[in-house]
Amino acid sequence: MPPNSWIHLTNQDPAYELDPLVRESDEFAGRDCGWVEQMRPFIRQFSKPGELVLDPFAGFGTTLLAAGTEGRRALGFEIEPSRVELARKRVPAAEIRCGTCLALRQPVDLILTSVPYFGSGYTGTGGTLQLYSAETYADYWEQMDEILRTLKTHLRPGRFLIAMAENIRLPDGGFVPLAWDLARAIGRRLELCDERLIVYAKPHSAPGLFPLHTNRSHEYAIVARKPDRGIAVDDARAILAELAKTGVSFTVIGSLAAMLQGDPVEAHDIDIAVAFDSAAVNLLLESLLQSGYAITCWQDPVTLPVRLEDYRGRYYFRADKLQRDGRKWRVDVNFEVESL
Repeated sequence: MPPNSWIHLTNQDPAYELDPLVRESDEFAGRDCGWVEQMRPFIRQFSKPGELVLDPFAGFGTTLLAAGTEGRRALGFEIEPSRVELARKRVPAAEIRCGTCLALRQPVDLILTSVPYFGSGYTGTGGTLQLYSAETYADYWEQMDEILRTLKTHLRPGRFLIAMAENIRLPDGGFVPLAWDLARAIGRRLELCDERLIVYAKPHSAPGLFPLHTNRSHEYAIVARKPDRGIAVDDARAILAELAKTGVSFTVIGSLAAMLQGDPVEAHDIDIAVAFDSAAVNLLLESLLQSGYAITCWQDPVTLPVRLEDYRGRYYFRADKLQRDGRKWRVDVNFEVESL
C-alpha cells in the first residue's frame, strides 16, 4: 500500500460487480455494497496468505471476495438472511454465518469491514441487533461497543482492525459525525494507528439550503491495532501504590491479579474491585483524576463527586491516561462485584 493518506477509486472491475438481479432484489438496491478494489490493498498490507480475514458486517460478501482473491481465508457474519444467501452464492469459498458477530469464538488475523450506518431507514429482519434499524444514536453505540469488545477479544495480539465509515447527513439535513465517533469508540479498546481517506467519483447535486453541503464522495478507513504487549509489572505496581494512598480498600482482579501472582498471562488494563460505597469510589476517582486520567462510565464523561445509586447496573468507572511517550494506561474501578 502506498504511503498516500488517500486512496482514489476510479472504477470497479466488471468481474466483481454485483449482479443486477441481486440489486433489484435488495431493499437498498445494493447501494451499500462496497468495491473489492477498496478492500484488496488493506488485505495485502495487513495480512499474509492463508491467514483469516473477518468481516463482522459481511453484507454482500465484498470483503470476503477480496480476501479470497488475495489468497486469504474468509469469515463473515451477516444478520440479514437474504443477504447471507446472496453472499454465499457470490463467494462460495467463504464461510458466512447468519447472525451477529457476538457469536465469534475463534482467533482472527485481520478484521476489515464497512460499518452499518445510523439513520439509513433500512428495516430488515435483524430485530434489535440490526444496527441499520437502531432507533436512537445511543442505541446504535451501545450495540457497537459490545461488538467492538467481542472483536478485540478474538483479534490476535499485534494484529489490525480496519473499519470504514462516512460522517452522515440524516434525512432532515442533520449532520452526524459517525466516522469520528467510530474512531473514538475503537480507540477506547485498541490503539489507533492511522487513517486513509477513500475518495471516489460521485455526481454533484444541486446546492441545498446550506452552500457548504458536499456530495459526500469520501469515507474514512480507520486503522487500529491490538497491543501485543501489556502493561509492565513495575508500572502496574506503581499505579496501585498511588491508589492505596487514598486509604480505600480494594482488590486487584482479572488478568492483572493473575500476572502479579506469577501466572504466565499478560494484562493490558488494571482492574480493581471496591465495595459499593460512594465515598470510597470518589476517593479513588479523585486520585486518578488528579493524576491526569479521564474518567468515563460507559463512554459518558463523569463529573465528581458521583452518587453510586445513579450508576446501578453499570458496574464500573473507567480511567484512561495517554502519555507523551505513547503509553496508554487504563484503570477500571468496579463497584458492583458479587464477591464483595
